[in-house]
Amino acid sequence: MEQLKQRLFHIMDLPYLSQALRELPRPLAVHVSDTPSQSYTFLFRLFRQLEPEYLIHTGDMVDEIKLEVRPSQVDAYKTVIGKFIQEVESLNFREIYIVPGNHDHVDTIVEASARSVVLPEKSWARLEGYDFFLSHHYDETEVEADFYLFGHNFPEDTGVRGKTLKLNGLSAIHVISLEKGRVVKIPYPMGTDSARTMLLPKIGL
Repeated sequence: MEQLKQRLFHIMDLPYLSQALRELPRPLAVHVSDTPSQSYTFLFRLFRQLEPEYLIHTGDMVDEIKLEVRPSQVDAYKTVIGKFIQEVESLNFREIYIVPGNHDHVDTIVEASARSVVLPEKSWARLEGYDFFLSHHYDETEVEADFYLFGHNFPEDTGVRGKTLKLNGLSAIHVISLEKGRVVKIPYPMGTDSARTMLLPKIGL
């Protein structure tokens, strides 16, 4: 029954708070990455329903605008990102962490942020006793962290290596219990990958 509810909510682009999610011990951190503006309504509904204490964004915050290849779209980017950060900061997060991606404009993010912590690639954060390694790009760097959070591209989550749980924010929204270290995944709304304008590999010649 719960799986059916989750599918119906997904079709309607509504967050579904499963029993596992509702029972996840607080405080909570939410990790997202590579978010096209089409996903914002869904994300803000989730944030307001779940009321997590921490937000971690690992970059490409307006992912339909690819500034690395189309820098002329920076004005459109500035308009969207300013509104997004303003709304994020109006919510009751204790702390907000942003690691800009290759399609972000760092100076604009810094200027738009009143209380978000903007970090460079491969940064550390310590939340409620857990060590987080935060990056936009994933590489094979071995780190002694509890969580290695990233985005940008697949591979999928690489699981536990040593004591480190590696989670790809491109593949799912992650809700992390900072009491138990448990993780619950929430799928992004339908059409997110299309809105990201992700390039599919060529088949054949």
